[in-house]
Amino acid sequence: MMLTLNLIPQQFKRELSLHATYILLKKIFILLFVVLCVSSVSLVSARMYLKQKLNELTIQTQAISFKTKDIKEKVTTLNALLKGTRNALESTQSWADILTAIESHIPMPITVNEITLEPDKTIHRIKLIGTSLSRDEYLEFERNIKTLPFVTSITSPVQNILSMSENAFTLTLIIQPSTLTQ
Repeated sequence: MMLTLNLIPQQFKRELSLHATYILLKKIFILLFVVLCVSSVSLVSARMYLKQKLNELTIQTQAISFKTKDIKEKVTTLNALLKGTRNALESTQSWADILTAIESHIPMPITVNEITLEPDKTIHRIKLIGTSLSRDEYLEFERNIKTLPFVTSITSPVQNILSMSENAFTLTLIIQPSTLTQ
């Protein structure tokens, strides 16, 4: 069995215990201070890095927006042109079918020298200027044209039928747009 002797006075033991506690607290505070310093330095450096990246991204975004601004303007202009073209195509009459039908009703001895198309919103006019070898051929041509389903009326001056032989004529056809298919 071992015997322990306590030769240090109680007062001194208390002071040593307080001193050990003080040193422990001092080490904890120093360690805490070092940790706070390291974390604050890392946070400040991270903030500086993020600011630098933000500035770089801002510069890149501005450069891209300047490039895309020109492209957007070109696309807007092109869209306006396409819209205008579509409106023009929708508002115009397809004359090919009409002219083909008229051409198929022109007898061989009749010569049409000029065709004038006068489109309007309510009435379309087609003016035919030409020559016929005789009055009978001209009258046959006029009858053929009257049979076309899209012709509403025909205006023919009296001069067209005055001459028995070769004769120049002017014929105006009136067409209602509602009778036509686009």
